[in-house]
Amino acid sequence: MISQLQYVYLFTALLWAQTGMCQNRDFINLFRYNSTRTNLKNIRYRLIFIVASKSYYVTKSRNDLNLGTSETTGWLTIQKAASSATPGSTVYIDPGIYYETVTINVQGNAKDGPIIFTSLMPNKRPVISGKQAKVTSADGTLNLIYMEKKSYLQFANLELADLKVTECSGVRIVGGGSNIGTYVCLFRECAINLDRLLP
Repeated sequence: MISQLQYVYLFTALLWAQTGMCQNRDFINLFRYNSTRTNLKNIRYRLIFIVASKSYYVTKSRNDLNLGTSETTGWLTIQKAASSATPGSTVYIDPGIYYETVTINVQGNAKDGPIIFTSLMPNKRPVISGKQAKVTSADGTLNLIYMEKKSYLQFANLELADLKVTECSGVRIVGGGSNIGTYVCLFRECAINLDRLLP
């Protein structure tokens, strides 16, 4: 049963997103990704904390020596974001093809929220491509995204493609960890490889 308070939160979120009263891209995107879930308590929590969250940007025309905190001072590589983003932040990746093998060195937490990696353009996915992949992960395998003993991470509206060698994965998750999810991601000619199924 939906409480009156939950209706107020949902109505306020929709109003802000649709009228432009809330310009925080994190707030609007996370509401979009979570509005289809039935756990309204979870939605309410996300709406509260996301307004104050931090944003980082990755684009093909920038530099990893930048601050990464705006589209004009964005980073060049997804790997830089995967080593620098802070708990509760969102990493916006500009559409394009990124020839990288990314190791996730950061994670979110229960207090601040997950770190989210997503497209800067909702209608166009950035591509992480394995066509030129050479750098192996810590376990010696070749993966587009690799993480070990990490938690509170979300990947949304990304395309992982073109990794077709022996013992490889689009996403490889090893060791302990929890609260990792992929949403509206496209896996093309690559796979998800888990040492165990995560919630």
